[in-house]
Amino acid sequence: MMETVMKRFLTTLAILIVVILAGLTTLVLLVNPNDFRHYLIDKVEQKSGYHLVFQGEMRWHVWPSLSIITGPISLTAPGATKPAISADNMRLDVSLWPLISHQLSVEQIVISGAVLRSTPDSAAKLNQDDPIAPEGLNHISRKNNNASKWLFEINKIKLTDSLLIWQLDNDTQLNMRNIMLSLSRQDDHFINVNFSSNVSKDQQDLTFSLKSILNIADYPHQIAGEINQLEYKMSGINLPTGGISGDATLLFNYLRDQQPVLTLSNLAINVNDNHLTGNLVAQLGKSPDYQLNIASTKLDLDKILGWQPLLQPLIETKITPQISTKPVIATANTDSYDLGYLKQFPFQATISADKLIYRGLIVDSFKSKITNKKALLNVSQLEGGLLGGNFDLPVSLNYENSPVIVTAKPKFNNVKLAPLLQAFNMPDKLDGSLILAANLSGPGYGKFAVLNFWSGNANVILSKAQLTGLNITSLIQHAFSRLTDKVNTPQNLTDNTQIQNLNVDTKLNKGLLSFTNLVASSEAISIDGNGWLNLASKSADVKLLVNINKGWHGDDNFINKLKKLVIPLRIYGKWQNLQYQLNIEKLLRDEFQSQAKKALDSWLEKEVKLQH
Repeated sequence: MMETVMKRFLTTLAILIVVILAGLTTLVLLVNPNDFRHYLIDKVEQKSGYHLVFQGEMRWHVWPSLSIITGPISLTAPGATKPAISADNMRLDVSLWPLISHQLSVEQIVISGAVLRSTPDSAAKLNQDDPIAPEGLNHISRKNNNASKWLFEINKIKLTDSLLIWQLDNDTQLNMRNIMLSLSRQDDHFINVNFSSNVSKDQQDLTFSLKSILNIADYPHQIAGEINQLEYKMSGINLPTGGISGDATLLFNYLRDQQPVLTLSNLAINVNDNHLTGNLVAQLGKSPDYQLNIASTKLDLDKILGWQPLLQPLIETKITPQISTKPVIATANTDSYDLGYLKQFPFQATISADKLIYRGLIVDSFKSKITNKKALLNVSQLEGGLLGGNFDLPVSLNYENSPVIVTAKPKFNNVKLAPLLQAFNMPDKLDGSLILAANLSGPGYGKFAVLNFWSGNANVILSKAQLTGLNITSLIQHAFSRLTDKVNTPQNLTDNTQIQNLNVDTKLNKGLLSFTNLVASSEAISIDGNGWLNLASKSADVKLLVNINKGWHGDDNFINKLKKLVIPLRIYGKWQNLQYQLNIEKLLRDEFQSQAKKALDSWLEKEVKLQH
């Protein structure tokens, strides 16, 4: 009995399938898809003003869904000379039942290998006879709200393996390749978006993908939503070996009004193991303005910029008594320092981090405030704790003309000097606790500009200082011990000079750092001096007057005289091969002549007394 029922059921099902297939085949044969050509063209032009062109014949495709396959298509904006969209074919997935009454209901549009253009020649252009709306009224009326949503009335749109040609200005064009775009409608208010692509420019490649939900309840006046997944990776020249990669999530709201406003909130970005949070408010249109706030618990710029410390330490400085070389001042063209493009982006920004890492330096409680307005980029706050102390580095860049003129007023308070020098690949032979106040300015920015073009002055105070590689006390005492047996060979064989306090006024002039009023002192030594350092050629010429009041051993009477002696010492040459000049013979000769004169004067005085 059961077997008979199953046979009847299967027979009935087979007959039903045959009938459906026969009916579908008949329907396809009776309905010509080309009959909908003009309907589609008129519908698109009525809703958007764009002109849709079909080339070739349309045909039916019944698997995996009932579809219309077109030939080459193009979609052109009013007055444009090139189409905004062109493709070799397009697939329209349609509903079956409306076809019975010869109506077309499109459920999904699929385009593969399309070329999309966002260029001046593909943009819509007004005819000369078209009326122009008064300023302040050139925005979309809410009465056209429903008509503007016509594209979103389709349940799903898919774009695969496509190209976007995006021209930013006359000289800059971006090509977005391998575009994969999917728009699927949840209901009348929400649309799911999946988008991925890659952009290549100047031997750098950006690959990204995102998933988003759009709220189009008030489209086109407002679009809101969230990006719940954004993944990206950027690689190429001038980028870290592993590239820059990460992910992000955010909420967004775009309000199209007289002054369009884009708001990004709940912004959470991961970039090379750094986590950033913040928000952005962008006023678009003819008078743009941007406000950005970024915060992080730990911001490691070295991971983002790909900075690596030197694998080998800097070459040791040698002190040899040789002839000095003349300083060489480097010159270069400053025309490349042009920031004129920033005039298009007035903004205010704050960036803060509990801990910031830059060139191996750890900055605590980092805070910065930046404004860009009227050709002036002003960093009014750039401060934090650094190497046991703190710093403040306000900077302004005037880019009204080229080259940009930079003004900086750095202040360092009790910052350890040697690690700071080492971080910027400079000789770290001088260490101590640094207090600095400077006023510097010049054309250009970056290390080369500072070392070659800038000018200004600074006061430097260094406490608990140590000069490694040169023991001034031992150097002078050795020189005396080789020339007279009244001075013993010094026992202190360390290769450094300990200075308790050092104070110097400096002046920078295009790479030449001259200094006067150098005063240094410790328990055993006091130094006065002046000279210069050539930062570009890495050479120096320093003249010191040294008094050593401790550490002498030998004849007591002679040592007591040496403790009062001021000894000239000249240090000069390349930083990696410093030389010195110490004329001990003249000092001893002058001392012996002075002693002989005193002895002769004493003898003559005695003879005169005896004669009387």
